[in-house]
Amino acid sequence: MKKETMNKSMQFALIAAVFTMAMPGLAIGQDMSSVITDVGTTQLSVIPWILTIVCYIMGAFFMVKGALKLKKHAENPSGQDTVGQGVANLAAGAALAAIPMFQGIIFRTSKMSGDEQGWQAFQTTFN
Repeated sequence: MKKETMNKSMQFALIAAVFTMAMPGLAIGQDMSSVITDVGTTQLSVIPWILTIVCYIMGAFFMVKGALKLKKHAENPSGQDTVGQGVANLAAGAALAAIPMFQGIIFRTSKMSGDEQGWQAFQTTFN
């Protein structure tokens, strides 16, 4: 029991360290308004790039997996792998690879990129 508690606390400390290293602006923020402004202007601008990278990698993975399932089915039609599994993996890979394209369309039509961004900083004073 004691070892399990120690492992969980070490995992929490490691996760906290990773987040601190990934977003140093949050760790040394002066007050809440500077933290909110920093998150809105600098930290969140990385998320679309991360989503794009993850979608392309996962899309390629599913497309290769689908091609391999189709190849297995062609070699042994009476085996476990069916055509439907291969086609489903190919479709999932294509859908994941298409997400960045739709993300770009949404960003351009909603003015979320360029000089006319739709995001505005939070007001820190209340009347």
